[in-house]
Amino acid sequence: MAELRNLTDREARPPTWAERESFVRLRDAGVEDVLLEPQSAPSAFWQAIVLATDQIISANPGNLFQRWATEIRWSMDWEEFTGTPRGAFRNLVQGQRSARGTNFPVSFGIRLSAVEHLLDLAPLPELEDAINEKARWLRVGLRIENNRFLPVQAEHVHQEVVQPTLLLLASPRLAEADSLYRKAFARALGNDPAGAITAASSAVEAMLRIGLEKPSGTLGTLTLEAKKIGWIGPVEAEIIPKLMALRSESDAHSEGTNDFERAMLAIHLAGSMLLYLGRSMVAPGK
Repeated sequence: MAELRNLTDREARPPTWAERESFVRLRDAGVEDVLLEPQSAPSAFWQAIVLATDQIISANPGNLFQRWATEIRWSMDWEEFTGTPRGAFRNLVQGQRSARGTNFPVSFGIRLSAVEHLLDLAPLPELEDAINEKARWLRVGLRIENNRFLPVQAEHVHQEVVQPTLLLLASPRLAEADSLYRKAFARALGNDPAGAITAASSAVEAMLRIGLEKPSGTLGTLTLEAKKIGWIGPVEAEIIPKLMALRSESDAHSEGTNDFERAMLAIHLAGSMLLYLGRSMVAPGK
């Protein structure tokens, strides 16, 4: 069960009677540990983001929402919003944009981007915690890490693989691999599983190039070179090509396979390999 906190002071609290009943219903149905795909997030999740944002920013809003409106209009090439910037934020998170007196539905990605732009302007750890807490409680496969939403399928995988990988890749030397690994998540959220798989495998390829100090090379040839100098062993040398196989099959997978699940498999596999490579990195020739 997710840790529950008060919205006003963010203090931990035990679940209420209604919350315990809700958890029992999920447990009895056998789905208490099942995460919803991000695009299937219930309306309660989006409403929670609006409530948390209002509460956490209300103490010292400054001109944050005005700056946010400018940034997202610039990003999305929009001419205007109807109403106040704060109202525009609420509408976007809840799935609509108002302009010239008309409401337009917006995509899942724009709803998330509205929050990401806000966090870029004013990092708000309490807001991130509140959103992550509500996502856990509502079983939504999303988490915020470093001002960006990431899709997850299993909380333990996220904690044991994704978070340590992002921490490892924060090193300036590994910037290329970091960019590609984050791109994989962006592609997964953008309903581009094939692109997510390609980016995930490219992140491992970049890590190999960095460690081997090679300006170029394919995933296959770099894997062989890493094995030759003792950076990786025979078993690891057999695992990395699996990413190549996922990449080559990502546009022609078998009927019934879930694209999103395949993309997340590649992302988690790549994360595990990036951790291994980063922690065992050796200089060429040694």
